[in-house]
Amino acid sequence: NLLSFEIVLGYLVHCILLQEFIILSLQVYEVTKKVSSSCFKCYDGLSPMQKLEWNNRGFSTVHALVAAAVSFYLVMISGLFSVDVNGIIIDRKSWLSDSMFGVSIGYFLTDLTMILWHFPSLGGKEFLLHHGLSMYAICLALFSGKAHMYILMVLFTEATTPFVNLRWYLDVAGQKDHNLYLYNGLAMFVGWLPLLSLSCLRTPLSTSVLPFLSLYKIQMLRDMFLLNVSAFYLFVGKYMLDTLLFITSQMKMPI
Repeated sequence: NLLSFEIVLGYLVHCILLQEFIILSLQVYEVTKKVSSSCFKCYDGLSPMQKLEWNNRGFSTVHALVAAAVSFYLVMISGLFSVDVNGIIIDRKSWLSDSMFGVSIGYFLTDLTMILWHFPSLGGKEFLLHHGLSMYAICLALFSGKAHMYILMVLFTEATTPFVNLRWYLDVAGQKDHNLYLYNGLAMFVGWLPLLSLSCLRTPLSTSVLPFLSLYKIQMLRDMFLLNVSAFYLFVGKYMLDTLLFITSQMKMPI
C-alpha cells in the first residue's frame, strides 16, 4: 500500500544520505591532507599516525560546523519547535533534520571505522562508547521520527569540537606556549555555558516533558527512555571531556 511504499522510500533516502556523507567525509579527508601539506610546514614533519589523525580531525571539524549551524537554525530560528505551533514537540521534524541525522550517522560511522581500524591509536574504549551511543540515539530518532529537537540540541554542542581539534593541532605543531592555545582552551570551556543556556531555553516543561506521560505503548516508552538517556550521556560526557582537556592543557600534561 501507499504507506508501506513511503516507509521504504524514506529508508532508501536515509541510506543514500548516509552513503553520500561517507563519501564526502573521505573527500574532506583527502582535501585536508593536500591543503595541510601545502599550507602548514609542520605537517610534513609529523609521524604517519599523527598525519592520519590530523586529516581525521579535518572532516571532524567540517561535520561539527555543519551540525552546529543546522541545529542552531532548526532549534532557534526556523520556528519548527516553537511553543506557538500546535502539536507535541517530540513529534515535530522536517526534511532538514532528517538530512542532518543522515549526515551525522555517516560521519560517526566513518570515524568509528577508522578508530577500529587503527585501534587504539585514534581513540580508546570511551570513543567507541561515545560513537556507539551517538549512532544509536540518532538512528532511533531518525527512524522513529520522534524527539528530533533533543538530538539536535546534542548535535548543537558539536560547536565546541573545532576548539578541541584546534587544541590538538596546536599541540602537535609545538605551539602549546602560544597565547592562542590558552585562549582556545578558555573558549572551549566557557563555550559550554551559552550552549547549555540555549538548550534550557528551548526545552519548556509543559511542551517537552509532560507529553511523555501520555505515551501508553511500552515499546514507545522504552525507546524514548533509551534515546533520552543516550542524549543526556552525550551532552554531559562531552562537557566533562572538554573540561578535562582544558585542565590538562593548562597543566602541560599529554592526553
